[in-house]
Amino acid sequence: MYAKDMILMINDTAAVAYDSVENECALVAMAEQIPRNHVSFISAKNQLYVVGGLFVDDDSKDAQLQCYFYQLDPISADWTALPPMPSPRCLFAMGECDNFLFAIGGKDLQTNESLDSVMCYDTDKLKWSETKKPPLRTHGHCVISQYGMIYSIGGKTDDGKHINKMFVYNHKKAEWKEVAGMKTARSMFGAVVHKGKMIVVGGVNESGLLNSCEAYDFGTNKWEAFPDFPQERSSLNVVSSGGALFTLGGYTIVETDDKECAPTELTDIWQYEEDKKQWTGLIREMRYAAGASCVSMRLNPTKMPKL
Repeated sequence: MYAKDMILMINDTAAVAYDSVENECALVAMAEQIPRNHVSFISAKNQLYVVGGLFVDDDSKDAQLQCYFYQLDPISADWTALPPMPSPRCLFAMGECDNFLFAIGGKDLQTNESLDSVMCYDTDKLKWSETKKPPLRTHGHCVISQYGMIYSIGGKTDDGKHINKMFVYNHKKAEWKEVAGMKTARSMFGAVVHKGKMIVVGGVNESGLLNSCEAYDFGTNKWEAFPDFPQERSSLNVVSSGGALFTLGGYTIVETDDKECAPTELTDIWQYEEDKKQWTGLIREMRYAAGASCVSMRLNPTKMPKL
């Protein structure tokens, strides 16, 4: 089967794939049942999972807040409902090890407090359980899975402090340990593994929005500078697809018509040019990126209708 790496954008309307080489979009699946503000995760086995999001079940007296969990079948374009995460939360992040998925930290939707709990989903037994807690309660952090380890980076604590700390979890030993922290404390940033290194982009801290970027070497446990993003921005998606590094969307501060400054969502796409060591804008407005989470997924473009 012909398949290629494509950037998949998932919002509460549809899952749309973008082919950066052909500069074309295709419909992967409709997604009306996917809540806003969810977290999407692509596994090492190229399986797409969507977890959480803001959904209130007014008909349920016992559990109005629901943390739904879906898996996408790219062949049939159908979403399969999996057991909901038993701990409704937002601003958490996902990782994996072997056949287990991990939802780490975040904010409790009922108390609005940061969490240090880690929910573990067994993809074989189709069950959730709770596993070893990380050292800190954080939200707005990022999680990266690499070499069988799970890295939790940055984030914000309940006292309003943004952190630069990074902790790595060894699931087989049920052990967390602290490793080298970022040069800059940040939350609500983007992170991805690209060409063997972890790249973090943008975010926010006490000084405001950030455009700084950093790269982490897993072998040396050291952070190094990475070319700045052209604009200060938070909550942007960072994706490594087809050997190239991209950012999609995010929020920045824009002056409105009445001369007031307000957070504004952007829907553009940028690519990092390795030879020039700089970011270049590709698309000014990608409407399918509005409110979307983004991952890189291997898909068969011949099986999907073009948009």
